Order: sequence, then structure tokens, then C-alpha cells
Amino acid sequence: MRPADWRPIWRVASCGLAFCMSQRPPRTLPWDDVRRILRSIEKKRPPGKRDFAIILLLATYGLGAAEVLALRLEDLDWKNSLFRTHRPKTKALIELPLLPAVARALTDYLRRERPPSKGSARVFLRKNMPYEPMTSGAIRHRNSPLGQVGRHPGKSTRCPRVSTQSRHAAGRCGREHQSRQ
Repeated sequence: MRPADWRPIWRVASCGLAFCMSQRPPRTLPWDDVRRILRSIEKKRPPGKRDFAIILLLATYGLGAAEVLALRLEDLDWKNSLFRTHRPKTKALIELPLLPAVARALTDYLRRERPPSKGSARVFLRKNMPYEPMTSGAIRHRNSPLGQVGRHPGKSTRCPRVSTQSRHAAGRCGREHQSRQ
């Protein structure tokens, strides 16, 4: 039961999106809202290029934070326009098409912003020393202009931005393989 003087509280994010705090945040975001979030990231100052690439990976492929942060440099197959990641719970290997917009964002981050790190092959590193791999907590706290939008925004709609042809060719959102351990 709500008190008689109850009114919903609206939260407005820095990127202009708003939602009612009395409701649960949306499980997935419409692509227009994702674009607005991406446009709000200041890519000229660190860690803007990194944040842009991470959010683009999350939104484009419907990956979770653990899958994005587990990416290693050797998982990026530039020649064949593919990248590989592992499902955190099942350890299944997934091969996905590296879409041009995502490839550009990753290239921009790797060439212009990623700190030098001899000890880590992970793609996404902290911007300050020590240059260690990022944690999923850093994604939630750093990149969520809406607060917590759900554990995996875009996850329930699996690959919302991958073209139908790419999805069909790669098998729903990439080919899952059993990892060889």
C-alpha cells in the first residue's frame, strides 16, 4: 500500500533519459536511448574511448559485463572480422562477427587510449596505474548514466543490432563451442 501523499520520483540521467524511480529500471533499452547514451560519452578525454567501446559491445551484441571484460587481445581476429568470448558460467566459446562500428571503436581505444601494459593481454584496462584489467563493478559504476539498468541491458533481446544475415550466418548470436580445457 502506498501512502496517500505518494508521488513517483523521476530520475533524469546526464544523457537526458528519464525513468520513474517507483518502477523498476527497464531490462533493455530502446536503440534510440542507447544512441543517446553513446552520444553523451565524451570521447575526447580518457576514458571516453574505452567507455564508448564497452557500451557499444554491451548494446550491440547483448553481452554481459563479464563477457566484455574477459576479452583478450588474441580474441580479436581482425583479418576475419571476428571476435571470441566465453560464457562465464558454461565456459562455452562464442565466435561473433566483428561489426565495422565496433571494430572502429575498439581500434580507436586500442591505438589512442589504452595504457601500455606488459602484464595484461586483456583489452580493457583501468585508466590509472596500476594498469590492471577492469572489473564488472567498474562498468556498473562508471558507465551507467541511468543507475543500474538491469544486470545485462540488451541480454534478453540477444544481439539486437546484429543484422539478420549476420545472425543467421553465425548461428543466433555467434557459434557456441565447448571450450577445450
